[in-house]
Amino acid sequence: MPVPTWVVGQVLTASDVNSWFVPLSAIKTADQSVTSSTAFVNDTELFVPIVASGSYQFECFLYFEGGTAGSSDIKWKWIIPTGTAMRYTWTGWSGNTTVARSGDGQVAGDTPASGTAGAGNTHGVIMIGTIVAGVNAGNLQLQWAQNTSSGTSTIVHAQSCLVLRRIA
Repeated sequence: MPVPTWVVGQVLTASDVNSWFVPLSAIKTADQSVTSSTAFVNDTELFVPIVASGSYQFECFLYFEGGTAGSSDIKWKWIIPTGTAMRYTWTGWSGNTTVARSGDGQVAGDTPASGTAGAGNTHGVIMIGTIVAGVNAGNLQLQWAQNTSSGTSTIVHAQSCLVLRRIA
């Protein structure tokens, strides 16, 4: 769907304003943890509804911690409505000193991972990309888990966030 063209004097509807000028966003207000499990779970707060045939710029910031390097780490994937395409890149921590790690050319079902460095040592992952919805509306939903099962909890912290801006 192309961006609408408004004319001088036209009164914008609430739908126009909400669809085109207000970003969709979600922010974690509470920590969420997974312990001893590599099974993906829905993030309880990082999801937003997308409209059929809408296109969006996508950004996500994950603020997390877990076991020592390589003992748990964090992996994630995105669930999208049928017929929707998502492409993104990300930057995170490799788990070795301060070396950054990134993944280019990711799509929704991919399962990248970023390192952890022990309880109390927080790290971040930044993702950016685009989403082009097909004929089905639905939620963009983050799922995540430990990359390697560990008795030390992997925690996605409050203030992690997800933002979509409608671009078409």
